[in-house]
Amino acid sequence: MRRSERISPATGTSSILTVIGLLLAAQSAPAAGGVHGHARFEKVKGNPVLGYQELYETNLFLSPADDSLVGPSRRLGTTVYNGGCQTVTTHDGAFCIDSLPAAGYSILVNQPLFYVAPRVVPYVVVPEGAFIELNIDLGIDYSTYFKSDWTGPENRWYQTFVATGTGIRGVEFSYAGNSPASVSVALMRDNGDPDVRNWPVVVERVDPDVGAVTDNWVRFRSQEAPTDAGQTYAIRLTANGGSGVIQPYKRNKDPNSYVGGRAYNSAGTPQNFDINLVVFSDNDGTVVTMNKRTQGLGQLLEGNFSVKWGQTFTATQASLAAVDVWASGANHIWDLTFTWRIREGGPGGPQISPTKKTAAAYQSFGSGLHGVSYDPNEVRLTAGQTYFVEFETVNPPMGSQGFNPYIMDTDSYDGGTGWFWNGAEWIQRPTQDVSMTILEYRPIGPRIQLNPTAIVRKLHRGGSLPPENFTVTNIGNDLLVYTIADDAAWLEVDPTAGDSAGEPDLITLTYDVASLGVGTYPATVTVTAPGATNSPTGLAVQVMVQTVPPDFDRDEDVDIRDFGFLQACYSGQGIPQNDAACADARLDGDGDVDPDDLQIFLRCFSGPNVLPAHDCAPVR
Repeated sequence: MRRSERISPATGTSSILTVIGLLLAAQSAPAAGGVHGHARFEKVKGNPVLGYQELYETNLFLSPADDSLVGPSRRLGTTVYNGGCQTVTTHDGAFCIDSLPAAGYSILVNQPLFYVAPRVVPYVVVPEGAFIELNIDLGIDYSTYFKSDWTGPENRWYQTFVATGTGIRGVEFSYAGNSPASVSVALMRDNGDPDVRNWPVVVERVDPDVGAVTDNWVRFRSQEAPTDAGQTYAIRLTANGGSGVIQPYKRNKDPNSYVGGRAYNSAGTPQNFDINLVVFSDNDGTVVTMNKRTQGLGQLLEGNFSVKWGQTFTATQASLAAVDVWASGANHIWDLTFTWRIREGGPGGPQISPTKKTAAAYQSFGSGLHGVSYDPNEVRLTAGQTYFVEFETVNPPMGSQGFNPYIMDTDSYDGGTGWFWNGAEWIQRPTQDVSMTILEYRPIGPRIQLNPTAIVRKLHRGGSLPPENFTVTNIGNDLLVYTIADDAAWLEVDPTAGDSAGEPDLITLTYDVASLGVGTYPATVTVTAPGATNSPTGLAVQVMVQTVPPDFDRDEDVDIRDFGFLQACYSGQGIPQNDAACADARLDGDGDVDPDDLQIFLRCFSGPNVLPAHDCAPVR
């Protein structure tokens, strides 16, 4: 209702109180925000029309920057969005996470037991009281993921493709029958020879435990399998032992097929189809520094239970992207919350990361996968330097010895070692590498960070606002050279240009609001920087010009009509005024309407058509 159409204090009290109560409840418990979507990859690289392969039972970890929050995990295909999150098994890559405070997050998707490759999504912003949809597509150079037809038996098959990243992190392949004992998977580089068989091998690994119909795979560390974007390569499958031949699934060429290559048989003869392969790529700005390249979790060793463990690694890039690790709690307790810290040099080095907490993802055999992720340059690294990943249980269950991490078996990592905490000091385990995945971000260009990201100010009509500051910081690499502009006549920015190599630059906002009438005035301060990954970036500014509190009818004066309202609501000192329609009359903020409220009213009294003094009462 309009302010001039108030219900009298003596009528409508019950209904007003009910409405006010509901409003207050809504204000005290705002709707939670959330994120939902699917994790997947294209069935045919470059042609989403043919659909996506969904990552059912892969794990997702949400990492908040705020160390007071615990980042939740999800098993993909177990929660869906239906106006909110609903627990239901979907057998696809769906996920839904609710009850999230409005903030920034990063996401890690991985399942080291499966053929998929890890993916990190930075800069995920969840708004208050709303859901965002986020579909997470794995980075791939090539995919033809179909299992409805298959090739004839050959000892070797080749599939050519064009690289889109700086390296490959894994290859999936599926075949129909004639099982060999193992399959060698080689990455070969086009050297100009028309016979694909003569291309040189970049890297080769053997999958020793292959099976027909299922998904088979080998995994690489990025530095082992480098590629150049735009260069042609081939994946070679060689059958070893057993039947001595392999029959990959295939998809015949048509207008929807992969356009950057084709299959070749053992004789090097081109075929009119593509074979079932997925080549996972470093085309998402990250590289795999450490991982368990062989199948399985690793092994649990006696004497390794502790409340915290660590692993050193040698950096190859500019910043840390993500870490995950397999661990098992005592008595098959898997759902432990881990605290993550990154240190420089080793266990005794300075902490260079924010402290983060994340929850584990369940595995059916009573162990958990624990993961954490970061935004680019949130944890800065120097290539060639040693760093330490420290992970610790948060409030382990009663009687628990903490957790036991899985140790790599039939694999090793040369860039670091495991470290065991014995309760008093760190003990190096030089022959034990933790079963861990480590991802790093390649160097990025400049990136703008504004602090704060929004400003809201209130004042009374005729009043003023003091100048205030915000900062512009480069959280990327290289030099950020920027300009600043605003779109409001009542706002001025100084300076209007600058540069940042990582230091925060102080920017001053000056307000000229004395002539603004009652109302809400939005503005945007825009920072523009050529070459920055998030240019332009805006700072939202909102100025709310209000009338003074004793102007009960909101006509911009305080006169006898306003006094009549105060008089009708007057209860006396110490006597609560509980009528919701009289809430505005409690000018001093306590529960009654008494002489103290009258004094505030009198300070603001101006008479008809006269603007009251802007500082006669506190701004609400």
